[in-house]
Amino acid sequence: MPVGRAPSGRYSHTASIITWHKQHYMVIIGGYDNKHYLNAIHVLHLEARKWKQCTPTTNSASFIPRARHSAAATASEIYVFGGCTQPMGQENGSKRTKKCKKLNDLYSLRVHVSGNYMCIPPFTIKPRIN
Repeated sequence: MPVGRAPSGRYSHTASIITWHKQHYMVIIGGYDNKHYLNAIHVLHLEARKWKQCTPTTNSASFIPRARHSAAATASEIYVFGGCTQPMGQENGSKRTKKCKKLNDLYSLRVHVSGNYMCIPPFTIKPRIN
C-alpha cells in the first residue's frame, strides 16, 4: 500500500509515467471531483510506493484547472493539451452547468522528484470547431 497523501477522488484526469535516474513515477494531473475542476499535480514514486503533491516553482506559469484533457510524456516532461474548465462566472462554486469552457492550450510540465514542477507558459492553438 502506498504511503503519503494520495490524491482525492476524481475523474477525467490523466496519469502519465516518467522516468528519472532509472526510477519510475506516475504523475496524476487535474480532473474533476464533482464540485471543482482541479489543477493539482500528484506524483507516485512507483519503486518507493510514496505519494507526493507537487507545487509550482516560483517562476512557473499558472496552470488552469481542467478535466477531460490529454497528456503525453517524454522522459522528464509531460505535455498537457486542452480539456475543459469551469465556465466564466461560475468559478466561485456557483451551480455547475453541464457545459464547460473548452480549452485549446498546450502546457509543458517539467516535473521534478523533489515535488516541484515548472509549468512552461502555454501557447494556444486555433480551435477547429466552435
